[in-house]
Amino acid sequence: MEAEGREWLLGISLGEEMRAAVCLVDLSKHTFYLAEFAEGRFLANLETLLEGALPENKSKIDAVVFFPRSQEKQRKLESLLAILEIPHRTGNWSELHTVERDHIKAVLKKNLAHYMGKRIDCERALDIALAMAMRYKLVEDQTNHNVFEISILDLEHTLSLDSRALSA
Repeated sequence: MEAEGREWLLGISLGEEMRAAVCLVDLSKHTFYLAEFAEGRFLANLETLLEGALPENKSKIDAVVFFPRSQEKQRKLESLLAILEIPHRTGNWSELHTVERDHIKAVLKKNLAHYMGKRIDCERALDIALAMAMRYKLVEDQTNHNVFEISILDLEHTLSLDSRALSA
């Protein structure tokens, strides 16, 4: 599967322990945005992040969701995606564990250690980035080589911006 005609790729997983991991890929800016955070039962953090980060035109997004096993959590995530009008398909959890970290290095401007440093709080989000690179054949396209960056999204910063906008 290739990303032709899309401007954004989105990968989301919600673990059984209510930890959300998100990978947004802005193809026009050649950037993987990664976030991983604890989530509450209403998925408010995920909703805030997606509302603030995604373009209004959802037809430009190709989303893959790695659903939790819990039917209740799956329904909540489906409901949120419907409210936000994000079309999506279901990913297979095995995709998150079969890609070698070296697979992504061809598309990155700098080595993976430069972007991740000692951050272990975005491991699942990085796994999603690897799966997205594989699923959408980003590495196979030579024009993608050495052009992508990784940026870690700070959910606290996103939420503080949102609260400032509300109080304005």
